[in-house]
Amino acid sequence: MAPALPIEMYELFEEIAFKIRLAITINQVWFLDMVQQVGPGKPLPYDKRLGVTEEEYEFFIGVDEYWKLMTIGETVIDVHKSDSSTELSGAAFRIAKRMVLNYKDNTITTEFGELPYKSEIVPSDGQTLTGRWAGHVWRLEKEMEYLQISIGQHEESGNIYIYIKKVQIGSKIEEFYMLHH
Repeated sequence: MAPALPIEMYELFEEIAFKIRLAITINQVWFLDMVQQVGPGKPLPYDKRLGVTEEEYEFFIGVDEYWKLMTIGETVIDVHKSDSSTELSGAAFRIAKRMVLNYKDNTITTEFGELPYKSEIVPSDGQTLTGRWAGHVWRLEKEMEYLQISIGQHEESGNIYIYIKKVQIGSKIEEFYMLHH
């Protein structure tokens, strides 16, 4: 699974983004002025100099609500359980090829090292991409990178989620989503 916009939404988003980029190129001084006035991390108020209608701009800044987890393929996962651990492995795990969840220590061991338990995921309405789910997070932090693994269960469907994220300074963020029915 991967986060994606439905194709018609993606095409509309790209069209609006192109118009806005073009308008910003034409109105650079105004745009930089507005960004400075509004402050970092806040959306600009609508202005016709953005090159789109108010309706298009509302869609553009609210596009997050349209993202969904979509199936991009199917794979087999090997699961080996014992009294003290569960091992997950498979070709689909592009980031951490093999994960061993150690029950006693509450850690996950991968080829990158041992990830200590970090936190609990509590179901919330803010989980718009996945829907409400509960789970746990393990995270290994190193000087210039971190690896985080989240495992949990969807509240309504009972599906199992596995989310792996690797961040390394100077490299592209790697993410992997998996849903088990």
